Amino acid sequence: MPTNPSPATPTPTPAAPVAAPATPPPPAISPLTIGDSFIHNESANFYRIVGLAGEGENVIVVYARYGDNLQRRLNIHSFRERFRPASPEEIALLERALPSLVASRTAASSRSIEQVNATLAEIPAEAGAQASAPPPARRRQPRPDEESLSEPGVLVEPSANDTMENLILHKEAIEAVLTGVDSITRRPDLERVWNLSRIVPQSGRCVLNFYGPPGTGKTRCAKAIAQKLGKKLYQCDYSQIISRWYGHTAKHIQKAFVKAAEANAILFFDEADSLLSRRIDMSHDGATTVNQNRNVLMQELDRFNGIVIMSTNLFTNYDEAIVRRVNRHVNFALPNKEMREKLIKLHIPNLERCATGINWKALAEDTYGLSGGDILNVCVNSIESASRDPNPDLWYITQAILEKEVERVKSSKDENSKRNGKKRRVMGFNVQSQASSSVVSDGPISQLDD
Repeated sequence: MPTNPSPATPTPTPAAPVAAPATPPPPAISPLTIGDSFIHNESANFYRIVGLAGEGENVIVVYARYGDNLQRRLNIHSFRERFRPASPEEIALLERALPSLVASRTAASSRSIEQVNATLAEIPAEAGAQASAPPPARRRQPRPDEESLSEPGVLVEPSANDTMENLILHKEAIEAVLTGVDSITRRPDLERVWNLSRIVPQSGRCVLNFYGPPGTGKTRCAKAIAQKLGKKLYQCDYSQIISRWYGHTAKHIQKAFVKAAEANAILFFDEADSLLSRRIDMSHDGATTVNQNRNVLMQELDRFNGIVIMSTNLFTNYDEAIVRRVNRHVNFALPNKEMREKLIKLHIPNLERCATGINWKALAEDTYGLSGGDILNVCVNSIESASRDPNPDLWYITQAILEKEVERVKSSKDENSKRNGKKRRVMGFNVQSQASSSVVSDGPISQLDD
């Protein structure tokens, strides 16, 4: 067998494995120490560590904000994600501003520190004296103390025109009001004849509630009562009583009664339904505050030995417990035809400036459904429309002017009724009222008896 003359191929020697490059070790994380200062990544507020609890991965960091000492706690991993260590330069600025911030309990943020240090730079410090500066202005208004409570009302002096004789109301309403007033002025006789103190020990107490549509004379009647009794009117409304601070609305209510008693004035709550509405179920937000305010008001009504008058357009919103504490409810209904004719003439001061031949009865028919306040607007607008001529000697009110202004007032009320979705009954004016058939609690009359 022939032999292969070619030499044998040598077997390659395997190469030695190349060593992989070494992975650099993770950077050392400095351990947290109580007293270290950190800055929040988003708010830029300065914090210091005041406590560490746990071990290993379960350490809980307790930290407090410089300035107002607000404390929080976080897991160590979340803390490292949200905070960064403060640099020596930042700590130096913090230490310089800190006395001013602590004095005002202001949070130490980058902004507040800059404000204080900018002020310190302008103040020459005496040798050896610690620099201080006024703290930055507080963002939030401080809670007022009890002595700085605002006035819940204002004293109103009735004018000479605010008399019972100038009131144009339904007969039943006038009688109800006068009966309530007489219960005060004739209290000695009531005591002598009826021994009234056995059931009503407070000799000066009288609570009246005036309800009805807007512009029917409720406020004017309250002033007339004050004028008849020689008193002032301490008038309160919702905007003066309500407070955003917890507990201060109740204090305003109490203060209103105190102020009225000190001034020997009639306490008058205008638009009282906002304060006297029904208490609400405790499951609703704010129920505790609302119900406490109602309870305080009822307690003050029980204790007050004076005259209280309430007026509202929404009598049906009253809490039943409030209704029970009112001596007399008076409905100020819309005026009838005879009353409207008197109102038109009353609200034109100089009738001699009216053209001859004005049909007052026709105007009374045209103003059907309007309140006394609406008729006042008609008359004022008519006077202004009749006063356009450059020569005042030619200023006269005519039938056409009065009819035009009546139509304008009705049109505006009609537009308002449409927007509010109210039921219209009379030429664009909603005559529907709450509890419309009751003028006083004793007997009914119709809302409009034309």
